[in-house]
This record gives sequence, structure tokens and C-alpha cells, in this order.
Amino acid sequence: MMVSPAESLRAFGDRYRLLEFVGEGSNARVYLAEDLTLHRRVALKILKVEIADDTSFRDRFAAEMRPTSLLNHPRVLPVYDWGLDPQPYSVTEYLTGGSLVMLLGAGHRLTPSQALAMGLEAARALVNIHAGGRAHLGLGASAILFDSGARPYISDLGLSAALAPAATGDDDAPEDPEALQDDDAPEDPEALQDDDAPEDGDAPEDPGDASSGAGETPPGGPAETGAEPATEPQEGSHEQGAAARSYSPLEQTQDVHDLALLLCEAVTGSRVLTSDDGDDASAASLSALGPLHAVLARAAAAEPAERLSAADLAEELLRVANLLPRPDPIPLPSQYSPPVASAAAAFDRTEDFARVGPSVSERSAVPLDDAPRWRWPGIVLAAILVLGGAAAGVWTLFLRGADHPAVPELEGRTLADAMPVAVDLGWEVNEILVREPGTGRGRVVRTEPPAGVSLVEGATLDLFVSLGEPLIPVSDLRFLYGMTVQDATDELEDLGLDPSGETLVNDPVVPPGLVVGLDVPDGVYELEVGAAVDLLVSDGPSEAG
Repeated sequence: MMVSPAESLRAFGDRYRLLEFVGEGSNARVYLAEDLTLHRRVALKILKVEIADDTSFRDRFAAEMRPTSLLNHPRVLPVYDWGLDPQPYSVTEYLTGGSLVMLLGAGHRLTPSQALAMGLEAARALVNIHAGGRAHLGLGASAILFDSGARPYISDLGLSAALAPAATGDDDAPEDPEALQDDDAPEDPEALQDDDAPEDGDAPEDPGDASSGAGETPPGGPAETGAEPATEPQEGSHEQGAAARSYSPLEQTQDVHDLALLLCEAVTGSRVLTSDDGDDASAASLSALGPLHAVLARAAAAEPAERLSAADLAEELLRVANLLPRPDPIPLPSQYSPPVASAAAAFDRTEDFARVGPSVSERSAVPLDDAPRWRWPGIVLAAILVLGGAAAGVWTLFLRGADHPAVPELEGRTLADAMPVAVDLGWEVNEILVREPGTGRGRVVRTEPPAGVSLVEGATLDLFVSLGEPLIPVSDLRFLYGMTVQDATDELEDLGLDPSGETLVNDPVVPPGLVVGLDVPDGVYELEVGAAVDLLVSDGPSEAG
């Protein structure tokens, strides 16, 4: 939902211009905003006044956000900035893939393979978080966000822990930090950073509204995204207060417990990992987990001392991965977009990031930077995540041998040239379409297995074929808003686009002669490099207005 003209002119903390209202919950409002200093879009979460007036919360918030802003892990949503004035707020990367709670609320369920891949990445992030003496204390479906490539991120680190004491001390507040943000369904599907389950009765029950009990605690979007290191808090931020709390290993196992229940819910729709004797429905639901069931049951043990650590959970997930089939890409909630009312609203469309043929690196993307190397041998990690659990059988096909031909060097050839070569050698060919910088359309970018590896007859050779340069998301061009026509033209040309004309539109906020957007047809969310585009230029308010 667009912000009001008054809100659009408001620079929160003298730095962030509000672009779009994302969602509102019991404790916070979330906006898509522009960082006026670094000229990038961010997610701005502003805590409500009634919480801001709580001195003890302000101290906890400052103590938690300081170490959180210094944390750098590819699967933890980076905190760019935070502060206490004019009221507590946090600034994070803005992800466009939606949240797990949105996906589940739309009626989707993950396959065990998809849940395992997502859980492994989350567990690896928890290893890093726990290594620094931290804990999340609110890990649920709303705390898992996705980027445009369906890669998961843990969000609300620090904020969940800061709100936890306040929640447990208020009878009217939910006991779980997951309910700390946005209990209402976003008014627009682009409310991708809305961290709470929708209130729609068809949506899954928001675990953040459940009560904590013994053995069942309710659950609570980087390096590869190009995120810059977190900035220091702005002037006015709380520089004094409580020291950062260090969480014990037993407290940290609560995060593992919450993650196990979350994975169970993502597959079965239920957070129950045990079935009553004779309950056929419950038994059938748990059977859907397959080999995941035993691992998740250990991770969510009622006694904290019996639970797995985050590192142990990751290792157990790897161990059972070869028992599951290769996962399909996770569907993104952000793919469901409303119609755009006018050309002037072109910058406010939800991105359609449906992909054809994601690359192998996009399917796996689990770093080896923070866990003991002996726990995750590189070859096992690659085989399980890249090949979706078919490690033993597939790698056998890759063994070198004098009796089997080696994969020739096909990089740079056209698909028409490469296909007959592979077929003549007795291999099945799987064409995977990708977009990569510096590659020509229709050319083979790489092969799996790579050139030089022996391949038995009848095996499958993956040919990664370029569709050309990566597309440019229309939403990434919102920074043109308010520029002069010349400046906007220069920016578009630098990006490889062709600014071919101008269209005047009435705008009650932007002064005449300044850019308000791009004239992009309805349903177009990404542009090819070299595409011709028209600028939408303000002609001032309409005479009728």
C-alpha cells in the first residue's frame, strides 16, 4: 500500500524516506523506505510508541541490536542501522521473496526435501549465531524470509530477544516474540517483510499467538546478496544501557527446538511431532516427514538437555539427505501480484521472480565459513544440496575410468553444437536455462559434471545455457524517483537501458519536471538489458485537484 503524500515527504530519523507501507502488527509498523544517504531501498521497522516509552525495553533493544548489527552471515538478514530516536527502529535489507508464513498461509506445504534444504541453511545460521553467545528466541515461520532466488534468511535477530521479556510480562501480549511485529495480513502482497501470520481463518495458526508450555514452545531475509556491513547507529541512538546478554547452550537449544517444530509445520501443517496410539490421522501426517521425523523429534525433545545442538542438527540433516529425492525450488509468495491501477504505479508492483532453471549454486548456497570442517565434508555437502539427495548414485556416474569417455569442453558452444556431441557419446542431456553476466544468449555456460570428468553411458549431462545478461528488476529502479530527467537518463544508460522518451503525468507531490517512475506495461516486472523505456515525468497536480 502506498504511503500518504505526507508520509512520503517524511524523512524518518533525517535519513529514511518512506516509500510504501508494508504492514502493521501489535508492536511495530514496517515500511519500504529509501536510505537517503546510501540511495538504496531498505526495510524500516518502527516500534510503536507504547513500547518505545518502556525504558527497560529501550535498554534491552540497544543491548541486543549492537551485536546483531555486527553479525555477518549469508543466511541472517543483515541489520544496516538501528536507533532509539525519534522512537526505536531497525533498518534491514529489503527482501522480495516473501516469508514462510505467507507461503504457508497461501496453502502451500514444503516437501521433506525442501524442508531439509531450508532447515540445513537455518541450522548453519544458528551455528554462527550461537557461537557468538547469542540466541534468537523467536524462530518461527514469520522469521524466515526469502530473497528473489528463494534463499531463506533468518530475520528479527535481536528484536525477538528484546521483546521477549515484555511479552511474558503482559497478559494481553503474545508470549512469543514472533507475534511482536505484524499480526495483520499485509494489505498488498508486496508486504514481503510482514513478519506475522495473516489473521485470515484459512491461514495456518500463527504460532506466535500460542502459549508456551513445557516441551512445546511456540516459534517466533549477507554476503551473497551484496549487503554492505551494518552502519553505526545514527546520532541519537542509545549509546548507554544494558550489556549484551550471553545465552547458555541450554537456552540456545530452544532455537533448535523451534526450528524443528517449524520444519514439521512446513511439511505437515502441524507442530506436533508425536502421535497418540490409534490416531491414524496423526500417524499419517507424521509419515509425510519420512526420514526427517526421527531427526526433528530429537531436536524438539521436551527436555532441553536431550535436544540436538544447531551443529548436530545440521549434521543429522546431512546424514538423512541421501534418503530423500532432489528438492524442487520453493514457490515464492511474492509471485502472486495484484493488478497495477496505472502506469504511475509502475514502481509499486510486486516483483515476479519466477525462474527457469536456477543454477546449481542457487539451489545449494550453503557456506562453509562457520562450522567445524570435519562435520561437513565438502563433497558430501555438494552432493546432497546440489543433487538433492541422490549423492551416492550420481557421484558413482562421475567416477573416472578408462572405459568411459570424459566430458568434452563445451563451454562457449551453441546448444545446437553441444547437444549432438553429448548424444553421440551416449549421454542424456538436461538443458538448464540461466542468466549470467558476460554470457551470450544460446551459449553453453558450463556443464555438470565439468569437462574432463568421465561419464558412463546413459548418464545425464547438464548443459547450462545462457538466456543472456541478468534481467533488471523494475522495482530496483525506484531510486530514480525525484531525479531530474537528465540524471535519470544517465542512470538508465549506465544500467544498459535505453531511455527513449518521456511521458507527463500529474503528481500532487513531486514538483514538475522531476521523474516519478517508468512507463512500463502492466505485467512487466523485469527488463532486458538494452530495453527501451520511457520516463514518467511530473506535470504537477491535476487542475481538477
